Amino acid sequence: MKKMFIFSILVFVIATLTPILAGAADIVELEFWLRDTRPSNVEAMQKIVANFEQANPGIKVNVMLTPWDSVEQKTMTAIAAGTLPDLSQLNQTGAADYGAKGVLLNLEDKFQTWDRKSEVAQISLSQAQYNGQYYAVPWFAGSNVMFYNKDLFVKAGIVDDKGEAKPPVTWDEFLEYAKKLTLDTDGDGSVDQWGFVVRGNVSLTIPVREFMLAAGDGDWIDTSAGNKVIIDSPENLKGLQFYLDLYREHKVVPPDTPSVDYVAEEQYFLSGKVAMMFNGPWNLGNMYESKINWGVALEPKSERHAAHIGGCPVGIFATTKHPEEAWKFATYLVSDEAQQIWAIEYGCGLPITKKAQEEAKADPVLKVFVESLQFAERDGVTPPPQVPQWVTIERSIAPSIFQAGLLGELSAEDVLKQLEAEITALMNK
Repeated sequence: MKKMFIFSILVFVIATLTPILAGAADIVELEFWLRDTRPSNVEAMQKIVANFEQANPGIKVNVMLTPWDSVEQKTMTAIAAGTLPDLSQLNQTGAADYGAKGVLLNLEDKFQTWDRKSEVAQISLSQAQYNGQYYAVPWFAGSNVMFYNKDLFVKAGIVDDKGEAKPPVTWDEFLEYAKKLTLDTDGDGSVDQWGFVVRGNVSLTIPVREFMLAAGDGDWIDTSAGNKVIIDSPENLKGLQFYLDLYREHKVVPPDTPSVDYVAEEQYFLSGKVAMMFNGPWNLGNMYESKINWGVALEPKSERHAAHIGGCPVGIFATTKHPEEAWKFATYLVSDEAQQIWAIEYGCGLPITKKAQEEAKADPVLKVFVESLQFAERDGVTPPPQVPQWVTIERSIAPSIFQAGLLGELSAEDVLKQLEAEITALMNK
């Protein structure tokens, strides 16, 4: 009798555990590399993953933090070792870079039947393509706007009819205001407040291209004409000369501009020593925590509204053993729920779906960012071109040439000629 009782218990335990163990064995685990590792970004992703896993109990997403300054090398090492994750946040030209390397899944067939495609901004869809094919899923966008110090504007008398700070609308106004806001505030004979701050060091390509796009109405590479290099043009010369003259002639930027990087740029503005700065939504957390009385406005307008347009898609690596589950998670990031969490609730980037963009406009700050993105798309402004050579152009070719121009070692004309020659040689390899 006792043996029969023990046997019955064993049968019950086995019968109970079998479906549990079977269920555990059926769970698919995905590894996702996240580049944006600020605490707010991580918290937002944790919330998104929790919601996704609750709706998809058969999938577990393991988020690995891979900071921007090391992720490219980490990815190349993983390619060589065959240890790539299932999917990863990519940089703004990652679809082209890794698509050309043959390590991303071609998602063209998936996109043909994806019911959310029509809800996504075209400018973000373009960042998920390489050679006319989809190699990534768009996730979030970025667009620069003008941050301005309201108190410094009012103190300088740059106000509207209501006596409130009046940001510039045109590039002529921008330069006029920058000059008025560059001052020796303590009367010691040295300027200690500047109208504007701009990077002159790390990632120099972004601000210089921004001035070429916005102040000159130019661009660098025409992808519609077989990736023709078009940097040596009157439009780009106008924008580049404007950028260089802020430092070399007008002196409305800090004297150490050639060494100013991301951190220094933001710190200058947060210190109250600079009146204007172009930047993206990724620094809003620091802005909200600051004591500066700041506002945001669209960057000055020439023939069109233009600004630096960026963003990040998500790539699914070809080595994944779970392509369907990876696709499900990547496209969940574009759901209205996930877009609301990432872009609106936590401010980790700009939303890319129509519904989320309209919701974001309820916030007066996010409204300006979204309008910057939408106006750029309307006026034909493009993100950095989806060519695999862009990372080399941005990091290896352009910075030293721009630095030479900033320091007066090259004229603006010679900067463009040298850039055109070196970029053309790279593109023709």
